[in-house]
Amino acid sequence: MNWIKKIAVNSIVVLSSLTIGLMIVELFLYLENKHKPIDYAIIEINDYKHSFIKGNSTRDPLALNEAEQELLVVGDSFVAGNACARDDANFPSHLQKMLEGKTNVVNLGVVGANPADYIDFLDGLNISKGDVSLITLYDNDIHVEPKTCLQSIRQAEKHKIHVPEFCKNTVTILDKANESIAQKINNRIRKFKTVELIKESLVQIPFLRKYFFRTAYRNLRFNLWIDFDSDENKWLRSTLKAMVEQMKQNGGEALFTYYPNTNRISVDDERHETWLKFIDYVSKNDNIKIADPYPFFIANATSQSMVWSLTDKHPNCEAHSLMADFTFKKFKGFKFLNE
Repeated sequence: MNWIKKIAVNSIVVLSSLTIGLMIVELFLYLENKHKPIDYAIIEINDYKHSFIKGNSTRDPLALNEAEQELLVVGDSFVAGNACARDDANFPSHLQKMLEGKTNVVNLGVVGANPADYIDFLDGLNISKGDVSLITLYDNDIHVEPKTCLQSIRQAEKHKIHVPEFCKNTVTILDKANESIAQKINNRIRKFKTVELIKESLVQIPFLRKYFFRTAYRNLRFNLWIDFDSDENKWLRSTLKAMVEQMKQNGGEALFTYYPNTNRISVDDERHETWLKFIDYVSKNDNIKIADPYPFFIANATSQSMVWSLTDKHPNCEAHSLMADFTFKKFKGFKFLNE
């Protein structure tokens, strides 16, 4: 019996040590990922509530003024820059400082937003003559989820939006990230920073990468960017054209760029090749110009990885500054920078 007791005691000691160790790591990752709290302006547009950051330097979306010119920086969480917003160090805030009062910058970046939301923003906010929207795309904008389907069906009545065939029966649309038991378990435990860090480390190993749904989905998603006959691609391109028309009808102008990934800035990034093909196609076929910031990042980045934390792969404040520098230089000839 003594040996059983010894094994039990040793097991408890080992498990306790591991638990305490994991708790310490979790606490460290939590603190390392933490950012200053920010305030939001909650605006309901077409029955959806959107949380827009209330920055110190950028204009509140509810305060758009017909008598003044505004630059609307539209996008998702990469544009919003939550982690850097409190210090006015996100992409739109940097732009506001560069413009030196020549125009008012409005941060229309919202976590989880996509082009269907952007169309709603431009429909629901007080856009006026002389305003310019800078539509800032991101990799996952090609993804069409059930909410996107419902928005597109509604928007097709007013704008020339391509509604994917699979959207016409929304009952059959599944959340592909929550189908299997393993995915459901993953969605429950991934809130722990330690789990995020372990997964982020494992996915860097080529042999293991194929077992991650995220990698498989990312590859599928990037294929859709250059599968110009796919429903998703047709839908996305139709939203870009709709945004151009929205701004024209209000006496404004739409400009386009995309926010590159900053977790591995490299000249051989396959994601950039995909963007180049998409940019070339929409330029030739849809007469839409999308500015490419990635060469600017490669030339000016101080490190290969410019992300917020070990577990949050959103751009850090330095990357936001680079994105603003690129935008200011690229569009310097446009009227909103010179009035």
